[in-house]
Amino acid sequence: MQRPLKLHKYHLKLSLSEEDMRYMTYMAKRRFDRITLALRQMPKNMLLVIRNINTIRAIAKDHGDPVDRFTVMARSATRGAFVDKRAGILCKLKGLKQRITFEIHLWTDYLKLINYRTCYRLLLYFEKAPDLSKIVEEMQLQV
Repeated sequence: MQRPLKLHKYHLKLSLSEEDMRYMTYMAKRRFDRITLALRQMPKNMLLVIRNINTIRAIAKDHGDPVDRFTVMARSATRGAFVDKRAGILCKLKGLKQRITFEIHLWTDYLKLINYRTCYRLLLYFEKAPDLSKIVEEMQLQV
C-alpha cells in the first residue's frame, strides 16, 4: 500500500507566492472547459466520494492529522462493500474472511512502514543515509 511521506517534521512553504497563484489561475482558466466536462461526466457517487475525502482531509488537518485517514477510509470502504442484508450465512462468512485478510494486509503494511522508518533512523544515526530534512530545505530554497 502506498502512503504519503509524513512531512510534519519538516517546514514546507504553506502559502503560494503571487507568481505561483498567477500560474495556477492561468492554467485553471486554460483547462476550465476540460475540468468542467470531466466533472459533469463523473457519476454523482464519485463526486460525493471526492467531496467526502476533501471533508475528511480538512477535518484531519484542523485536528493536526491525529489518525491515518487512508487506513480509516480503506476500512470504511471495505466495510461498506460487504454490507448486504439479503446475503446468506456463507456469503457473510466469505465477506468476514475477506475483511480479516484485508485487516491483516493493513497491519503488515503498517509494520513494514514502522520497520522502514526504524531502519532509516538507524542508518541516519550511523551516517549511512542522507538526512532528508536537508534535502527538503534545499528543495524549498529552489522553489
